[in-house]
Amino acid sequence: MRLIVKEERPNQMKFEIEGESYTFCILLQDVLINKVKGVEFAGYYIGNPLIDNPVFSVITSGEISARDALRAASEKAVNWLNQVKDALEKALSKE
Repeated sequence: MRLIVKEERPNQMKFEIEGESYTFCILLQDVLINKVKGVEFAGYYIGNPLIDNPVFSVITSGEISARDALRAASEKAVNWLNQVKDALEKALSKE
C-alpha cells in the first residue's frame, strides 16, 4: 500500500491509495465518520475497480487536522481489528 497525496489543506486531504479496494476504504470511511470527532466528511471514489486505485477525501471541522484524523482513525482501526482477532482466537480455541 502506498498513499499519494493529491491535495492538502489543514482541514482537507485527498489522496490515492495504491493497491487497495473497497474493503480497506469502507473500513477507513466508517472509522473516520463514526469514531473520530471533528470529521465532517470521509468518502472515496473508485473509477474502474479492476484498474483504478481509490481516491479518498477527508474534510474536518477544523478542530482536528485531516492528517491527525487519519492518524486517529488508523489507530482505532488497528485496535478494533486486534479485538476481532482476539475474539476469533478465543472462539476457535474452544474446538
